[in-house]
Amino acid sequence: MSEQTKYIDGSNLSEVAICELFENEYKSVFQLGETRQDYNCGVTNASRQNIWNNGTPILLCVRCSDADTASTIKEMLEEYGFDIESPKHIGNGGTADCSFIYMCHKKP
Repeated sequence: MSEQTKYIDGSNLSEVAICELFENEYKSVFQLGETRQDYNCGVTNASRQNIWNNGTPILLCVRCSDADTASTIKEMLEEYGFDIESPKHIGNGGTADCSFIYMCHKKP
């Protein structure tokens, strides 16, 4: 599995199109026996190179048009079957500038 983060400016994409980016990334990196629950999707305000989530490299980071859109997409990704961890709160996509959504592989 690659540890190189893919960055995409999705600010002009539909919510469904952004979800499809995450679905396609999952399909390109998943290992036999894994499910979408083995991948965490979250919201952040970080857009810098090589961002990490609790020591786990970010596979995909997409800039959304605003924080509300990022939050909506996070909820949609849960419907796709991805793990989105705990509900919205400060430090987990709970600030007004959290307009980036990311995906990382959860370590066993």
